Amino acid sequence: MPTVFAYVGSPHGNRSNTYALTKMMLDRLAEKDNAIRYEIFTPAETTIRYCKGCWTCMSKGLCPQDQHDDMAMLKERMEDASFIVLGSPVYTINVSAQMKTFFDRLPAWLHTMRLAGKAGVTVATTAGNGLPEVQNYLGMMMTSLGVKTVGTLGAHGSLPGHLYDPDGARRDAHALADEVYPYVTGERVVTTDEYLEEVFKIMKQKIAIGGGSVLAGDLEYWTRAGYLDCTCFGDVLAKKLGSSGEMNVSAQVREEGRRT
Repeated sequence: MPTVFAYVGSPHGNRSNTYALTKMMLDRLAEKDNAIRYEIFTPAETTIRYCKGCWTCMSKGLCPQDQHDDMAMLKERMEDASFIVLGSPVYTINVSAQMKTFFDRLPAWLHTMRLAGKAGVTVATTAGNGLPEVQNYLGMMMTSLGVKTVGTLGAHGSLPGHLYDPDGARRDAHALADEVYPYVTGERVVTTDEYLEEVFKIMKQKIAIGGGSVLAGDLEYWTRAGYLDCTCFGDVLAKKLGSSGEMNVSAQVREEGRRT
């Protein structure tokens, strides 16, 4: 069953314009195929503590904070999802503090491109400027997670629940849903691109050179996944998407983390 994970970093939760725009797109996907299921998470109903800067996620592969908030659940939902949506309102020409906190809790995932093989889209709304900057930032984070960005969605609005052009926003959302539908259902396979290749090149060098005690957890994941033997991100995709008979590495690491 195709599943979509969406995290919208707005403190207004389901009243926010970013949530509304995201839901327009996801509702359209569900209309096209009633087998598609989606979940939209926001800071209003989930708790994410600040990163403590302890480096444990990178040295041991586990975040101590995951035991005290909802981040472990969100990570599991992301790993299990067929498609990823990341959205944020524009706050001072940047993502919201809540969205930044979400990303701050994923440094080890950014180092290991943990969601390689998935596709996704970014969503942003603003009352004025900053839309390209936030879309670019969300796209960079998506790429660093190993997700191929296959679309962006943006709209203008002011107070929560007040998009300036709701009909136009809905048309854009539906058009994007139609475009990404094959990725959600798996009819279209994820391929590499220049951005994914650049991140892979940088991270492989970082892990190979600095994978000592500080990055031991990152190095263990790269070794277990066989990424160190890959010459490019295309090779990573071949491993992830071409070895369905093997246990997913992320799932294996997650299970071992539970046992410890």
